[in-house]
Amino acid sequence: MDNISYIHSNKTAIYNKLYYGKDGVYIGLKNGRLKKYESISQNIPTEDLGYIPEDVSNKVTDFSSPDDITYPTSKAVNDAILAIPSTTINKIMAYIAAKR
Repeated sequence: MDNISYIHSNKTAIYNKLYYGKDGVYIGLKNGRLKKYESISQNIPTEDLGYIPEDVSNKVTDFSSPDDITYPTSKAVNDAILAIPSTTINKIMAYIAAKR
């Protein structure tokens, strides 16, 4: 986190970056302005930041219905990788090696 004096010298905040101020923590919004938060754990409005924060309700344990909102557990990723046939992995590795 930078000190809020960065904003005074550069005139705009960096998007989605946190800043310290004398009276609390601020976050840079898309428009270059700052928004103050009473607590760093306070929910950040997604309309200001342009993304959906990770939340346990968005966690999935498999890739049965992919979308742009949910995120997988590390076990789901591991299981998906292990499910790839070794012949496919060998073809991918050969392709990468040929491109070097």
